[in-house]
Amino acid sequence: MEYQEYLKHDEKESYWYHLFRQGLDILDLDPIIYEMLSMNKNNIGYWLPKIKNAVKTSDFFAIPDTTIVKVPMPILQLTRTDYFSLTHTTKEIVNRYCQKVFGLNTNRKYFIKTGTYSSKFDFRNACIRSPQEVLEIGEYLLFIQFQASQMAAPLSKPCIYGVSTTNEWCVRDFIEDKENNPTIYHGLPLHTEYRVFVDCDTDEVIGIHNYWDSKVMKDRFGNQSDKDEPDKIYDYIIYTSHEETLYKRYEENKDKVVEKVKEILPLMKLSGQWSIDIMQNNNDFWIIDMAIAENSAFYDCVPLELRRKTDENWLPQIEM
Repeated sequence: MEYQEYLKHDEKESYWYHLFRQGLDILDLDPIIYEMLSMNKNNIGYWLPKIKNAVKTSDFFAIPDTTIVKVPMPILQLTRTDYFSLTHTTKEIVNRYCQKVFGLNTNRKYFIKTGTYSSKFDFRNACIRSPQEVLEIGEYLLFIQFQASQMAAPLSKPCIYGVSTTNEWCVRDFIEDKENNPTIYHGLPLHTEYRVFVDCDTDEVIGIHNYWDSKVMKDRFGNQSDKDEPDKIYDYIIYTSHEETLYKRYEENKDKVVEKVKEILPLMKLSGQWSIDIMQNNNDFWIIDMAIAENSAFYDCVPLELRRKTDENWLPQIEM
């Protein structure tokens, strides 16, 4: 109903659009809503298969080994209830499901995320390090998706939808830090990262920005309401002490990163404008994430005359 009302309006930023998008993240699931979640182009299951062959031709970029599953609707529905009300038996069922579908090895480390969200800003929930954590990986994924759904809840200020607009879970090989970087966000190694904006219709790089932007990071740790919490004080100190190294690496390599992205762009099977997140780990450059450009932070680095809106389609083809 809300999506039909939205389609009647010319202005995307309408009340009906916001209501529809919020509902995708928080309403109880039915077969139609479940299939709508598959229509989100920000899903890793959408963009990753379309760039893998292009990246394979590169001697510069790599992608971590990744397993993506479409979560069965009864399990996904659990993330739209109170995580803390789930029983031990329910969690164990999901743990065993994940062991089977992901083919997990208790002696390995993994990075986990939903199709659209990794919770890397609380890295304890994104990095699976110990055999016991591997056995409990289903619980971690349930919590991460529950956490993302809560961002779109009516009482969330601000209400942020899109973070949980997915029916996918993802397990990736963990990339060990080769540079002995300091960590923030409860264990996240502070690698140099590049956010590159591309137009896949014209095969152009239209912008690049330092992912760990100094102004944004210092504002986050130094000016928000929780700035006096020990974790935020620690992260502020760590970031400022490592800031010069991050920017030095960024300036030294950004032109080469752009050059190498240009080489693989014509081989990507994508259309429209996208952001590509690239993580530097010593001399290795990993493509770790992508999203529609206009949905991405730092989109303002793209000149106005080069920006183009992405058409949205939330109507799945459902066989009756």
